[in-house]
Amino acid sequence: MSDAVIDYEWTHDGNDTGNTADMLELSEVADSGAYTLSYYIRSQSEPLWRHRGSLSETVKINPGKLTPQSMTVDKTAYYGMPLSGLVPT
Repeated sequence: MSDAVIDYEWTHDGNDTGNTADMLELSEVADSGAYTLSYYIRSQSEPLWRHRGSLSETVKINPGKLTPQSMTVDKTAYYGMPLSGLVPT
């Protein structure tokens, strides 16, 4: 069959993500959870040729660790000073 059409649908924790692409890109810790990719393969010329399936995976995105190389203070530092006075360099 040379005229296959594939439809995709992603769900995250059982909720539709609205993504219908064949790939899902995740980057936020809040994106962690259970994902399911449902797909439907069909032929445009042979209507009886079709297949439905799904794949599931649990994804955990860990927060990154921020380690500044050095810190500078634009005024005299003191105990209780707000962190807004620190500038990472």
